[in-house]
Amino acid sequence: TSTTTTISGPLTTDTIDEETAGAGVIIDSVLLKDGLVDGVDVAALKTDVDGFPDSLKNLTTAEIGQLENIGTTTVSGTQWGYLGALNQSLASTDSPTFNNITVTGTVDGVDIAALKTDVDGFPDSLKTVNQSLTTTSDVTFNKIEIAADSNIHFGSTSENSRIAGNNTNISINASSLIELNGNTALNGNLTVTGTVDGVDVSALNTTVRTLQTDLGGYPDELKNLTSAQIGELDNIGVGTTISGAQWGYVGNMDQNVTTSSAVSFGAISASGDISCTNRTISCSNS
Repeated sequence: TSTTTTISGPLTTDTIDEETAGAGVIIDSVLLKDGLVDGVDVAALKTDVDGFPDSLKNLTTAEIGQLENIGTTTVSGTQWGYLGALNQSLASTDSPTFNNITVTGTVDGVDIAALKTDVDGFPDSLKTVNQSLTTTSDVTFNKIEIAADSNIHFGSTSENSRIAGNNTNISINASSLIELNGNTALNGNLTVTGTVDGVDVSALNTTVRTLQTDLGGYPDELKNLTSAQIGELDNIGVGTTISGAQWGYVGNMDQNVTTSSAVSFGAISASGDISCTNRTISCSNS
């Protein structure tokens, strides 16, 4: 078979090993055989190369290496668009920001959509909770409102320890003790069936009312007596009665009349004997 090749320009060869139809021709270690150059269809190769955009020539070896990392994964045009739109890092240690997040599964094991439904069911007031509300917490509230005819139970649902009330009455039941720690104001009446500090207040009230009635006949000056003065009056004793005349004698006294006193009287009348021991009696008639 003969082949005609047109060469436009000078052709310089160094070595031609052989020239047979079966073996081909080797020129400068390049095998020309059956229209192929070293087994490559140069015309077909040119067609393939012409199909690539010229911009591929700008890829560096490192960039081509990154493309090779894609491996067997197929990246769609849409996915390349997602990549081109990225404006933040998405590493596991980053804190990215998104406009909205939609998940079909859970977040940390929590179904967010179901959680939102639960939260939306709570009253808005719970959204402002600022303290722990566990069963063992000490909580502080400005005001607690309880529906009428409802109960608050302490320790259990036992009726022995509860507060119950309606629009007109509040009742407190306690099996042993109710403590009021601090000043307590009662705007209304307080009724007790037992005692207060061991005192039967109702009986005390009866006594006080009776005393008020009794004291109504006493002059106000009695209020001026001191405890010491009242104590002196107590010394009168039960069996002694001091008449008004006797109180008058006391009121007229102007000297001591003890056994050791030196007394002076205007006159002494005696219906019996006057006994003097080792004493001098001076008498004058004027």
